[in-house]
Formats: sequence, C-alpha cells, structure tokens
Amino acid sequence: MLMEIFQNSPWQNSIGIVGAIDSEVTLLENALDGRDRLNINTARLTSGTLQGSKVIVARSGVGKVNAAACAQTLAMLGVSCIINTGTAGAVGENLRIGDYVVATSCVQHDVDVSHFGFELGHIPGFPGKAFEADSTLRTILADTVTKQTGNSPFEGCVISGDRFISDTEEKRHLSQTFGALCCDMEAAALAQVCTLANIPFAIVRVISDLADGSGPENYRNFESEAAYASAAIVQAALLSLNGQTP
Repeated sequence: MLMEIFQNSPWQNSIGIVGAIDSEVTLLENALDGRDRLNINTARLTSGTLQGSKVIVARSGVGKVNAAACAQTLAMLGVSCIINTGTAGAVGENLRIGDYVVATSCVQHDVDVSHFGFELGHIPGFPGKAFEADSTLRTILADTVTKQTGNSPFEGCVISGDRFISDTEEKRHLSQTFGALCCDMEAAALAQVCTLANIPFAIVRVISDLADGSGPENYRNFESEAAYASAAIVQAALLSLNGQTP
C-alpha cells in the first residue's frame, strides 16, 4: 500500500512543511485549499494549495526519530524542498522569548563519538558536524520575518537533541560548544535526512523559552503563541517561495 502511494504520488514537487506538534501546523492546515489527509506512521500529512503553491503540511511528532521519519516520507513522496517550522529554547545570550531564528546550519548536540576523535555533534560518515540550510530558502524566510515584523531575525546554528533543555549550566555549555542560537528536538535530524536525500531545506523558529530553570513554565505559557508566529511566517513566505523553490 505505501509503495503504491510513493510510486504514484500526486504530491510530486510540493513544498513540504513540517512541524512537530498540532500547534505548529494547525494554522497552515486550516489555510489549505482542497485538503486531503493521509497518516503514515506518526506523521499526519495534509496536502492542498496555499498561497498558490502545492503544499504538504506534516505533523511529524516530537523528537529526532519522528522528524527524520517524516522527512524521509516527504522525500519519497517527491517534495521539492522542506521547511521546518516551530518553537525553540534560547541558547544564545541575546535571545528573548518571541524572537525569530532562521537557521544557517543544524547540529545534533547529543551525538558524541568523541572517544574516536570526532567533535561533539559530528556523525561519522559526514564531512562535518553541521548540516547547511539552503541559502535561497533561508534568505526568503529571513526577508519575510523582516517584512512582517519590522525586525531582522537572528541567523545562525540551531541544535537538536532528544531532551528538553532547562538548565543554565547546560545552556552555557551548548552555547560555548556549538555557538548555537537555540535548541529544539527535531531540526537537525530533519536536516540530516534532507542532506542525504539532496532536498533543500530551511528552518524557522520562534523562541518559546529560555532553556534555563524557567524553561518548562515559560514553554507552557508561550508555546502556542510562538508556534503560531512561526507558522504565520512560513505562510507569508510562500508568496515569495512560489516559483522560486530549488
């Protein structure tokens, strides 16, 4: 059944948009014209047209494995590119709740093969630890943030790992080790799959918490607002993405 879906996908050359949880994708799902829905493993896929573009909005589920599985599913369906939207915890010193981050690169901070001479975050078999975002896509996202908010987003490294960061010392360690702006639980895994599949990708995040002792409480208070803000940027960016996707 799945192979038939992949081989006869009506969603070839769609733009894939991935969020981990409902609040990160609901705005986009509701805005789609001609919606069609399909569930594959933990991923909920909703296809349609948005801002003149063929789109698949995917709720991946939380964590690196779910994000990777979702990205691979979209790759097999033939998407032209993938945009990952959602929230993140601030790692960089100057970031505050509500700030926008557009990734230049992604690293999995919980990968540790240092015993064999690799840097923290460096997955053996890859030339370096970072997976680079597509320059065209990230420029469009950054320009959209500036136009929509009047302020330029932060641009830099986004790190991912399978745990929620809420400790000041760990936050300082991650900042010093990776030079990261923010941390989440999905982006770098999605970036790895896109790199393997040669699919252009971009990541946009809105800061929902400060990844310190206040993290869980801040996240509960600001997660929905931050998720909505990130999705709204992706929706606005589709006007520029239409006809410019790699």
